[in-house]
Amino acid sequence: MWRSAAFLGMFGDPYLRGTPYEAGGDPQALIGALGGLAQLLQPQQEETDADPVTFALTVEQERVLQTTLLPQLAFCAQWAEKGAKVEDATQFQNFLAEWKAQLVQLQVGHPVLVPGGYVGNVNSHSIIYVVEKTSDAEYSFTVCNKGAGAEMYHPCKVEGGADKIRVQSCIQIGAIPATRFLDMAFWALLFSLWVRKPPSEYHR
Repeated sequence: MWRSAAFLGMFGDPYLRGTPYEAGGDPQALIGALGGLAQLLQPQQEETDADPVTFALTVEQERVLQTTLLPQLAFCAQWAEKGAKVEDATQFQNFLAEWKAQLVQLQVGHPVLVPGGYVGNVNSHSIIYVVEKTSDAEYSFTVCNKGAGAEMYHPCKVEGGADKIRVQSCIQIGAIPATRFLDMAFWALLFSLWVRKPPSEYHR
């Protein structure tokens, strides 16, 4: 019962509501969120599981799950975990050097998920980036951002008489020259927003 999703939802949500951890809002909590999602998507559950969640997948869906989705989640969780372990400038430099090597080694046409977001004194937010090497000389960069406040930074519109504001949650920049994309000044700024918890808001 203690591990039941219903129990966790009923008693856990009130403690997380209104905090950065609600809906995985803290980038450094992304590791657990990605791990839980990967576990949930596993097609086979143990028969002894007290709260089984099963999916009936077609052969093609099973193939995509095992060859694309689960490896992508594992890759993103791996870098989220590496980022969470950064404690000083030296470790950050090593992290960036390893990340640059990873970008260079990307295969053309194989996008990867990258953890991102920001951590401040008062609030934090998770953002997922999609990075793809589109050719030997170019990359594309996609920002996937959803949640409260996204309409402040992303294009949005109201369709017809609907009360909801539709927000474009994904924005892509394509045809980025490799020389610019592999410039670690950009990545240092992007990762510095969350890999180390700052002493104050002024780091931004």
